[in-house]
Amino acid sequence: MTSSPALNPAITNWNGPDGLPRFEAVSDNDFAASFEAALAEHETEIDVIANNSAAPTFENTIVALEIAGDSLSRVSSLFWNRAGAHTNDAIQALERDISPKMSRHYSKIGMNAALFQRIDQLWEKREALGLDLEQTRVLERHWKGFVKSGAKLPKQEQETLAGINEKLAGLSTQFGQNVLADEKDGRSVSPTGRNSTACRISSRTRWRRPPANAARTANMPSRCRARSSSPS
Repeated sequence: MTSSPALNPAITNWNGPDGLPRFEAVSDNDFAASFEAALAEHETEIDVIANNSAAPTFENTIVALEIAGDSLSRVSSLFWNRAGAHTNDAIQALERDISPKMSRHYSKIGMNAALFQRIDQLWEKREALGLDLEQTRVLERHWKGFVKSGAKLPKQEQETLAGINEKLAGLSTQFGQNVLADEKDGRSVSPTGRNSTACRISSRTRWRRPPANAARTANMPSRCRARSSSPS
């Protein structure tokens, strides 16, 4: 992702120890602009793949999808790492805003007719492509991911599905934050005067918060899930 004065390069240029981010160089206020830039960059990358005038090949379609979205993956990973480990009001507000946006973004990719047509053509002639087992599996996951994301649905049904996914992403985030708020006080006293910490811990273990990137993986292509690491 090309950096600009408004963007903190530390979010996408991971040059800390062992190739990790320099967490201390990133502030909570850096994420919003970085998300917007990374989403726009990924959309441009997808458009280039979908509108390629050359016939679809494994390299110019599937490999290209594997590479696309690296900046968005990095921004997302760093943000949800902080949201899960060191959240605050500012992070939670952005989480509520970005979760439905991410869902909408990946719905658009999963329902991109031109892009799916390229993947579908490769899938139909997969036995003649000379792919090895790993490549065949990657192609299969992409093709199935797009189908599951609504690529074969009529346009109106695609819009309905995208709306449902977007709403679920927002509700999932809000629910997780509600549970977190309820559990901030991990120690309470029951009416009998006995400590009820064990009961509250038990209630926490019965419900597992969805993955921090649930909004993204709800309807994304398979490569992105693995890396979240196009839909699966």
